[in-house]
Order: sequence, then C-alpha cells, then structure tokens
Amino acid sequence: MVLSVSSSPAAVPIQGRSYTKPIIVIIGLAAIAALLLYVAKSLHGRITILDPETLINQGKGLLKEEKYAEAVDKFTAALRCNPADRLLKAQILYHRGLAYNSLHEYGKAIDDLTIALKYSFQNQELHARIYRLRGDVYFDQDDLEKTLENYNQGLACKTSREFKVNFLLARIEVYLRQNEFALALDETTALLRIDSLNSTTRGAVCLQRGNAQMGLGDSLEAIKNFNIAIESLPPDISPVYVLSQRAQAYFAQENFDEAIRDLTTALETDLENEGLKAIMVCQRGFAHSHLKHYQEAIEDFNETFKHIPLDEPYLYIRIERALCFIENDTSDLAIVDMRHALDHESSAQNQVIILLILGRAYAKQTQYERAVENYTAALELNPTDQDKKSELLYFRGVVKQEQKKLEEAAKDWQAALNCDPSDKNLREAIESKLKGDSLVPGPTLWSKLRQKLPFS
Repeated sequence: MVLSVSSSPAAVPIQGRSYTKPIIVIIGLAAIAALLLYVAKSLHGRITILDPETLINQGKGLLKEEKYAEAVDKFTAALRCNPADRLLKAQILYHRGLAYNSLHEYGKAIDDLTIALKYSFQNQELHARIYRLRGDVYFDQDDLEKTLENYNQGLACKTSREFKVNFLLARIEVYLRQNEFALALDETTALLRIDSLNSTTRGAVCLQRGNAQMGLGDSLEAIKNFNIAIESLPPDISPVYVLSQRAQAYFAQENFDEAIRDLTTALETDLENEGLKAIMVCQRGFAHSHLKHYQEAIEDFNETFKHIPLDEPYLYIRIERALCFIENDTSDLAIVDMRHALDHESSAQNQVIILLILGRAYAKQTQYERAVENYTAALELNPTDQDKKSELLYFRGVVKQEQKKLEEAAKDWQAALNCDPSDKNLREAIESKLKGDSLVPGPTLWSKLRQKLPFS
C-alpha cells in the first residue's frame, strides 16, 4: 500500500473534522473590523451627537421660521433623549405644544401641555406660561370656560407684574368674547390704576376698554379710549385694527364722515389681511349710504363682493346696494340684485325684505302692477316683524294711490297704522299722502336695519 502526502491543510483530517471554514470566518471578521476601523477614522470629527438643549434651540429656530412640522420633529427628538431634568422636559413639551397649536392639532397640543404641567411646578414662571398657552389653545377652539379656568390658574402663579398684566389682557379678551362687557370694563379700570404701565401697554388696555364700552353702548367714551390707544401705538405697530374699531364707534354716533375718514386711513396702509380689508370697505360703503353718497357706496359694495362668501351678511350688503341703486336712479340694477338674492334665499323673513325692495324698485320705474305683486307676495309670507309689515302696507298703498285706487290705498294705510298705532312717523307720512303730497318719505325700516354694521 502506497501513502500519498498532500501539502494542502484542508486535506489533513484530524478526528474526522476540517478547520477550513473556521479559518475563513476569522479572516472575514478581521477584514470587517479593519473596514469599520477605517470608516471610524475617516468619519472622526464629522459625527455630532445632539443633546436635548441643542435640539430645543433648533426647534425654537424652526418655530420662528414658521416651520412647525419640522419643529415638532426636533422637539420629539429631544424627548427621545429622555432628559433627566424635569424642567427641561417641561420646556420641550411646552414648545412642542406651541408647534402643535400652530398646526391646529389642538388635541396633541393640550396633551403635551397637560403633561408639561406635571414637571414645571418648581418654576412658577414656566408653570404660568404653560397654563397661558393651554388657555390659548382652548380659546382658539372657542372653549371659553376652559380658557378662563387656565388663565385663572396661571394668574395664581408667582410671576412678574408684566407677565400678570399680559395675562389680564388675555382674560379681558375672553370676557369680551363672552359679552361680559362690565367684567371687561372693571378689569381695565384695575389695570389702569397700575402706575408702572408703559405707554404701549396702557394703549392696549385702553383699546380693550373701548371695546367694552362699545359693548355697553357707550360709544362716546369708547372713542376717547380708542384715541389714547392710537396715540400710544409704537411706530412699528399698524393702527388698522384700532382705526376700524373707532370707525364703528363713530358709526354708532352717526358721525359718518369721521367713520369714513378712519376706514379710508386704515385701507391706505399696506393691509395684507384680505378679509379685514373687505370688512372695512363694506363698512365704509354703509357710511357712504347713510350720507347719500350712493355712487361711492355702490363702488365700495362692489369691491366687497370680490372678497366675501355667500352668507347672511352678504345678503344684507346686497340689499343695501340695491337701495343705493334705487336712490341712484338705476333701479334696473336693483331688480337684478334682488332677483338673484331671491333665487338663493331660503329664509321666509329674508324673502320678505327682498320682495319689499323689489316692490320699491318696480315702483320707481312706474311698473306699478309688478310693484303690487311683490308687496303682496311679501305680505303672504306673513312677516312676523311688525315694522316690515307696516312698511309693506304703506308702500303698497302708495302704489295704489298712483294707480288711482284710493279706497284700496286708504285700506292699506289703515292696516299699516294698526301694526303700530304709536308710530308717529308712519302716521305723518300717511297724513301727508292723504293731503296729496307726492313726496314719499324714506322708510323707517332701513334706519333700524342699519343700527348695527355687518361684521361689527
């Protein structure tokens, strides 16, 4: 028997086992380790492990840039670092709550802020800020009861006077939204007793005081406070809102020239808010209409219609524009406006007003039969408002008088008086018509409709 000897180690059996595969594995692992060492050396100095505070600062920067979703990611990453400092955790949750609120994710914002309050009680200033923000989130959702609850809890914290003043101004805003004008006025009175208020803060208090006085019907005192607010504004703050509020106060005083002046000044600023611009243009149109500047009013209403949705204020603007068309001897345009409004209006009581205006427009064009048809259609809707009913009967009587149907006219006028026997203006108008006076007095209804501005 001849034995052959090989130089290959893989061919040498030792107790039936081969060492070939283990050796290959060892060599492979060594190669991987060498590669990792090379990569580590090449990346040395390039890898930065972010700590929570760095992530918080990055998140704050994104908040300032209004990149709210990216800010949420940064604050979430900071939380994943699981910081041991409870106050740091509270700050992260506070800022993420702020980002969520800006994204209108109110539920997530409230959840974060509620957890943050468990960590923040050792820092009264931060604790109060969290209550304030949670109150703001509820305010944005029109939950005024919970808003007040949070503001009151925040005010109970030990904070600086300046912080408390801002808190109180926010609480006044809630009172105004709740129509608690007396409470708002009392709060502003208390704030104005603080000697250390700076000029800007005093102006902000006076603005809210003026709003409260408007709510209480004291437009004269409101104007005085709006004046102080405007004088106190720093140069970098736009006076648009205060001018708009003062214009409403002038409107309540029937000082339409001043209202127009304020609204025009406000509209001449670089106004980015298209909604607010539309509201002010509309209000100026109503002021022009009161002053019988019908063409200017029509132009303002035309501009308003470019920016507002089809809702109830829109209908009343269309009605006011139709009245201006009638007075501006363009009744055909009033008829177009009111036919359009009638096609889109489902409320019977609003239809009554539209039909009344249509009757006026047709009468102005001496289309008396069509005028009577519209007045009669309105009366058949059984208007619940006695002022509207008396207006309809009065004007139908006027048209019937023009048609030489004097008995029918007298019957309508008597029915109009029966709606409100104490209405002296109506009685004088009827007596004037019975004497043969061809002058038709302006309807009292529209002065009552105009007592409150749309959007005010």
